[in-house]
Amino acid sequence: MKNKIIRLFVLILPLFYLTQITYANPQKSKTSAELIDIAGQQSMLVHQVLVSYAQIGQVQSYGDPVNTRKVAIYKFEKNLEILKSDKKLIIQVENMQSLWNKLKSIALAPVKKTKMVKLIGFNEGIVELSNEMISELVAGGADHIVNISGQQGMLSQRIALFMLMENWGFDDENYTQKMQLSLDQFYKNFNLLTAYKNNTSQISKSLKSQKKDFIALMSIVYDGKSEADYSSGVSRYTAQILRKSKKTVKLYVKLDNIQSQIGINGLNKSEQKIAKSGN
Repeated sequence: MKNKIIRLFVLILPLFYLTQITYANPQKSKTSAELIDIAGQQSMLVHQVLVSYAQIGQVQSYGDPVNTRKVAIYKFEKNLEILKSDKKLIIQVENMQSLWNKLKSIALAPVKKTKMVKLIGFNEGIVELSNEMISELVAGGADHIVNISGQQGMLSQRIALFMLMENWGFDDENYTQKMQLSLDQFYKNFNLLTAYKNNTSQISKSLKSQKKDFIALMSIVYDGKSEADYSSGVSRYTAQILRKSKKTVKLYVKLDNIQSQIGINGLNKSEQKIAKSGN
């Protein structure tokens, strides 16, 4: 009886270790499109932290900015851990971590209007590093459409940030210019996305819905709304665009993975040139 137990233990033990190894490494490697999405999310998330900071400072409650800031910080740091796994991104990840630590320490402290300029400086540095990561990751073809789609979420928050800065009393021509460039880029990207030849019906429907929100946002900007209507409207419509753009980019990632398997090149040379330049 004792010998049978020993033999059974010897048979089971390797299976136990195999199970431990399997459960210890549950995360599969990310595809190129997925990594591009994650790198692009960093720009969106850092903007989202600053938008929440500005909303708190202006005593806005739309979208629960305190919780939004908390979630954005958590997601940013989770994404950083994923990006660390790619050896091509080591330098950018290290530099991003350094800037992020400085930004986070201010973002979590009591809100002070005077800190916004410093926060925006850190924000711009992180955006630049995010773009460098994407340049390392984008191989061509359908990867570009994932990048362009991901930019829309970031741009929605960038538009919100500089609109809220203006509403908060920051009379800086540089911020106004950044806001206008973001509006122009959003519109250019939207036209490129809607013209993409491999769009599914789900993607087309989502893009159409985003267009309605963008038109509503523009009406608030140019119709001379009151200060309260302006700030709440900006927060509402940019948040809706962000939510829908997240869904759209996931659909593009899924489409990219399918196309990669069957060898479809998503963008023509002209479209790729526009995507790489960001203009």
